[in-house]
Amino acid sequence: MDDFSSKISELLSNPESFEKIKLIAESLSSDTNTETSFQNDASEPIVDKQAQPNNEQSIFSSIDPQILLKIGSVLSQTNPENDKNIKLMNSIKPYLSQKRAAKMDTALQMFKLGKYATAFLKDTDLFKKQEK
Repeated sequence: MDDFSSKISELLSNPESFEKIKLIAESLSSDTNTETSFQNDASEPIVDKQAQPNNEQSIFSSIDPQILLKIGSVLSQTNPENDKNIKLMNSIKPYLSQKRAAKMDTALQMFKLGKYATAFLKDTDLFKKQEK
C-alpha cells in the first residue's frame, strides 16, 4: 500500500506525466465509444462511426488537476505504516488463524484508507468551522 501511494504521488507531482496519463485515459475512453453491432443475417460486424469525444463528455476532462495534485501531496505526507495501531495489528497477525488474518488485512486496509481520507478532508477545509 505504501509503495502504491508513493507511485501515485510521484506520478501526480510531475505535471508532464500527469498530462501523459490524461491523454492515455482520454484515448481509452474514446475507444469505448466505438460501438459494434451485428446484423442477424450477416456475419460481418457493422462498426458505427466513432463519436468524437467532447471535452464535456469525457470523464477525465472534468477532473481538476489541482485536486489530483492535492491528493498526491496528501498521499506523500500521510504514511499510515508509521502508525502504532497498524504496527500492533501487524504484530498480532502471525498468531491468528487464516480466516481471522484475512479479516485483519481487510481491517488494516480500511484503517489506512480512513487515514488517507481524514488527511485529505482536513486539507480541503470541508470540516473547518465557518465564521458567522
